[in-house]
Amino acid sequence: MTIWVFGCSLSTAFNVELDQCWPQIVAKSLGTSVNNFAHETVDNFFIYSSYINQKNNIKPDDITFLQWTTPFRKMFLYNKHNENHKRAMKEKPLTIKRNNKSYFRRINDCNATKLVDPDTTPRNSGIEFYDIWWNDYFDSYESETNLKAYQNATQDKNTVHLEFDKIMNIITDNQLYINKQDLHPSAAGHVLLANKILEKIYNTKIAEKKI
Repeated sequence: MTIWVFGCSLSTAFNVELDQCWPQIVAKSLGTSVNNFAHETVDNFFIYSSYINQKNNIKPDDITFLQWTTPFRKMFLYNKHNENHKRAMKEKPLTIKRNNKSYFRRINDCNATKLVDPDTTPRNSGIEFYDIWWNDYFDSYESETNLKAYQNATQDKNTVHLEFDKIMNIITDNQLYINKQDLHPSAAGHVLLANKILEKIYNTKIAEKKI
């Protein structure tokens, strides 16, 4: 048995040691290894496509964790010939590379503190490319519907779905974050998450697990 993890920075060793993050703790507790494809900054389409790219490598007795991020996060495939993209890149956005392709998104299009603030409307940034997108193209219903479609398409055996808002609420309610400016789970926060995930594994059927 192997553990597979797909998600955003909540499923990585973001500002903690590698052995302190919940995927490593869960794998160690189960006496197995982990293939962690989670990455900071990514959106749900990236998470879904990462899973699809690896699905044929996942064996029937493996356990897969799909940790979905907020639906209000949006990544863009960078086109070096697009002048608007070039201007956006000058603002030093969050970027990642996969398969020799670059992706980017605005730093503040997803703020975890909004989980304790009901206003989840993306703010204007003053950067034309992002503001045109949010004002003219972004639709919360579409984003939430897309996430639901990704979840419905990944209801495979031995798959556990982890929800961004519930994870963040666990961390913030227990004040187990790095600091008030960085709400990523601290080492103690990862332990708490790992314990809750292990509890789900031991006490319910894999196919029914969702936190």
